[in-house]
Amino acid sequence: MAFAYWRQAPTLAAAHRMMPFVKEVSTACGRPVSIFVVIEEGIGLPEEAVRSAMAESMTKTAPLTKLIVGVLLGEGFRASVIRSIVASMQLLARRAAPMKTFGKYEEAIDWLAVHDPSVGTKADIRRALDVALTGKLPVE
Repeated sequence: MAFAYWRQAPTLAAAHRMMPFVKEVSTACGRPVSIFVVIEEGIGLPEEAVRSAMAESMTKTAPLTKLIVGVLLGEGFRASVIRSIVASMQLLARRAAPMKTFGKYEEAIDWLAVHDPSVGTKADIRRALDVALTGKLPVE
């Protein structure tokens, strides 16, 4: 499983880094991977060129990607607009693999656990997400 965390609006340079990132993770795992994307509340909207580049990257990396699950943090109109943009990118990408977005982490975790059991239990996914977001391993 791979994680992508958008803390600000994606740039064209960031969109172009997506394909090599997915290839690297898939090669390291030896199989197509699930990608968990978190989009921070209040980020700027990506420009049309960026949205097109991201959709193209998703199409080209489709054989390397088992599924994509996203969490679009936030409430209200702005979050709704960003969810609409992501939904349109999903349609443009014409992916055969499942792709779904949610407003809350737990909804995404539940969906991911059902659609890709190879990533582990819900608790495993939550721990991996916490590490990805904080950069800190849990103390047990």
